Amino acid sequence: MTELQDVVREQGGVARVSALRTQGFSRRTIEGEVAAGALIRPRNGWVAAPGANPFLIAAARAGVVLTCVTQASRLGLWVLREEAVHVAAPQHRHIGEVREGTRVHWARPVVPRHPDALADRVENVLVLVATCLPQEEALAIWESALRQGLVAREELSRMLLPTAARALLEVCSPYSVAVRVIGRIG
Repeated sequence: MTELQDVVREQGGVARVSALRTQGFSRRTIEGEVAAGALIRPRNGWVAAPGANPFLIAAARAGVVLTCVTQASRLGLWVLREEAVHVAAPQHRHIGEVREGTRVHWARPVVPRHPDALADRVENVLVLVATCLPQEEALAIWESALRQGLVAREELSRMLLPTAARALLEVCSPYSVAVRVIGRIG
């Protein structure tokens, strides 16, 4: 395995070519790895290691970011059901082809996304969950994020949240998911 392949794998298996160039890899080195089959090109400006997460490769190919229920599940948050892949797309920008049944969220993120990101930050995930899912399902994901320490209530309370997210913030607690789930089982 080459140093370039190691760097791509360290970055989640999919990396923007410009970021690799900034790290000192020449265009010739990158193109050589692609030509040799050591890296694949999901989209112009991106490379991926063979065997990289297919959701990340698809996100790079389409120019979107994994978010909402899909990213909540990837973060290990409690998700009742995941019937479609949820992605976020930049407002007023054309995106590549996405698989049928994919839910595309066009909302402006509460926390700006880095141009190299293929997976959304937890704050953006929670806001989209609040507007996409029934309240009880969204609440379970919010409480799971709080319980795991991925985000703090105080941090969320300082953000400009849409009405649905603000309502969830008012009622969520890091301690109630287990009680709610156990209550359904018992």
